[in-house]
Order: sequence, then C-alpha cells, then structure tokens
Amino acid sequence: MTAATLLSWIVASLPEILVVTGACILLIVGQLVRKDQRHVLVWASVAVVIMAALATFMLAGEASYLAANRPVMRSRGAAL
Repeated sequence: MTAATLLSWIVASLPEILVVTGACILLIVGQLVRKDQRHVLVWASVAVVIMAALATFMLAGEASYLAANRPVMRSRGAAL
C-alpha cells in the first residue's frame, strides 16, 4: 500500500471522523454545561452535522473532478 492510497482512504473518511470527534467532544462538554445552557449543545450538534455534510459534498465534488480528469490507461497493443 502506498502513501497516496492511505491518504486517499483517510480523506474519504473525513466526514465520519468529523462526526465521531464532534460527538465525543459534545459528550464531554455536556457533562460540564449547566442545565439551563444545554440548548447550546443542541445547536453545536447541528453544526457538527452540517459541517460533516459540507465535507461530504466537497469530497464528492473532488472525487468527480478527479474521475473526469484522470488519464486514460491503454494497453501497449491498443490502437490510438
């Protein structure tokens, strides 16, 4: 496995990593926030989901761009 392959797998997993990291942070912060300020956690969780959705759309656009502009591999015996 090359470094480029590993990097592409990590980049493809970024939205999931963002959601899991955000959920862990919100769970920890939820233990420290007073009950009258819990509405902030709700909006923070919505912000995490929106960021993950934006990351997904950005990565999907990058993937389609890379797929459209990749070089075409031809075998040696194929006619041009």
